[in-house]
Amino acid sequence: MNFMTGNWLALLKVRALRRRTWYALSRMERSVVDLTLSYVDEIRSEKLSLVIGRIACKILKSLRNSFIRNVEQIGHSLAERLSETALSWGNITASAWKQDLGFILYLGLNITDCRNGFR
Repeated sequence: MNFMTGNWLALLKVRALRRRTWYALSRMERSVVDLTLSYVDEIRSEKLSLVIGRIACKILKSLRNSFIRNVEQIGHSLAERLSETALSWGNITASAWKQDLGFILYLGLNITDCRNGFR
């Protein structure tokens, strides 16, 4: 079974548009995807599979990067607020929470998962 179908490619395009990473592709790459979606139900050509595969990898990489960036931004702001609150309560070690990447990612992932409905 070929995973490169029109439905799969359309889903990938929709996710890239929603996450605002679609325009990380060049105009030529976007055109190849759009033309493929318009005229092909299942990609059987090796050359087209190779081209679409490279474009898909680029989309997936940009989706992953935007997700991680989002998690870090949310987690960092939460870590700062929690750190300030804990410092005001007298917890001296709480000042290190702002720079603790593990804590920042933990907070960001928990909030992001709740917002996305565990998708």
